[in-house]
Amino acid sequence: IYVAIGQKRSTVAQLVKRLTDAGIYI
Repeated sequence: IYVAIGQKRSTVAQLVKRLTDAGIYI
């Protein structure tokens, strides 16, 4: 379970990084 949470966090972090790199801030 903890591993799945870690993977979700890393995936979300990558998505946020892509958006911020594109100039889109949340």
